[in-house]
Amino acid sequence: MENSGKCALCQLKMRICCSEEGRAPTFCSTLLYAAALAKAREEYQKPEIKEFARQASLQEAECYINRASEPFFPYPVKPRLQETIEFSRKMKYKKLGLAFCMGLRYEASIMNEILQNHGFEVISVMCKVGGVEKNELGLNNQEKVHIGADETMCNPIGQAKVLNQEMMGK
Repeated sequence: MENSGKCALCQLKMRICCSEEGRAPTFCSTLLYAAALAKAREEYQKPEIKEFARQASLQEAECYINRASEPFFPYPVKPRLQETIEFSRKMKYKKLGLAFCMGLRYEASIMNEILQNHGFEVISVMCKVGGVEKNELGLNNQEKVHIGADETMCNPIGQAKVLNQEMMGK
């Protein structure tokens, strides 16, 4: 569909995705993907998914101050890392997975240390895991970042597989 999946272009203040009284542009995913979204909504009736979504929604609310003020102006007061730690505690998680980009190795090491200092076991996996050479994708040497060099691709599927295996217990 040419006019779909463009939420980033929506300039409406009152959106149908946020309120039944809201409006929607012609490219609105809420309208165009109603059947898929209805199936997604069904997933939230599963007890473990419903509790996850409930806790995530509570966490979101706790990160804003002056929520009772009128008019309400959203003002977040907690960094995302603090939100993640609080949410993980609410969910009683002991082990957390950290998938990161090679370009953010330093930041990932800091995040790893912070999470460990808060009592979590951290399993981390970098984007280049598995060492899948870009030639396997059909790229030639001129199409690589480092022209003429061996170069591995980012492997988000590999990251997910490693983390899933670790989280589910080898």
